[in-house]
Amino acid sequence: MNVRFQSLLGLGIGLNFPASLLYVSLIYIAAVAVILWTGLGIYLAITGGFRLRRLLRGLLVILLVVVPSQVVGIFLNGLPIPPVATTWLPLFLALWLSMWVGRPERQRPLCC
Repeated sequence: MNVRFQSLLGLGIGLNFPASLLYVSLIYIAAVAVILWTGLGIYLAITGGFRLRRLLRGLLVILLVVVPSQVVGIFLNGLPIPPVATTWLPLFLALWLSMWVGRPERQRPLCC
């Protein structure tokens, strides 16, 4: 981890139990959302469909997928579930759905 990220997390570790869990969860969710949102922005810029509305629509989809998956991932951490199912698959799904929602209407298939 980056030293700045560790110091940011260190601020919340000194808090009492529920507040520290919420703080650390919020920091992780924000970091993941920023990384995915950057990926969406790069995708939209490359495909020529970069508009603020599409970017914000993609952010909404990213947050709707990342927040529940990260919260559930925190509580499933001790169980024998592969990290692919609790970490990587939801992130891939969030990025794919945000790209699908952010596409221009002319590129969307009619049937699915």
